[in-house]
Amino acid sequence: MAIKIRKRKKIKSADRIKDIQGLEAAIKDALTADLCIDLVDLAYSEDNYFDDDVFVDADTFWDVHDNDDVKDIIFKFFNGEDLDSKGPANPNRTYFRFDGYDNIESTDYPGDIYLNELDTEIVDYILDHLEDREFPEQIQNFVNEYLEYTEE
Repeated sequence: MAIKIRKRKKIKSADRIKDIQGLEAAIKDALTADLCIDLVDLAYSEDNYFDDDVFVDADTFWDVHDNDDVKDIIFKFFNGEDLDSKGPANPNRTYFRFDGYDNIESTDYPGDIYLNELDTEIVDYILDHLEDREFPEQIQNFVNEYLEYTEE
């Protein structure tokens, strides 16, 4: 007896993006750590959005805090958190930000943090700026398809 295997129909993005819910689902499906970095950087640079969440690279961080009191910085690292190892903040990481208590958080993988912490807010930002921002190509293609479909 032969088993008949049905091929799954490949769903094209245009098949899904006929309403705002379809656009939202397509964006959520497309989010990766690298894409989250691009989107957070865009939102931060254009609107200062995610200003409490954005990581800065180590060189920028150390340049900005070069004249800070060394003891103060040490305490901020000690009381902070390394988001990769869950220990105290690590001054050897490549990205830093301040938490709500003015302590330092460190990581080598900011995109993973954004993806885990900010996925919903990133999607909301995109939905709020469909026509006044140019997003990375993959997201912009979804936005364009949605806008073209809703104009018909």
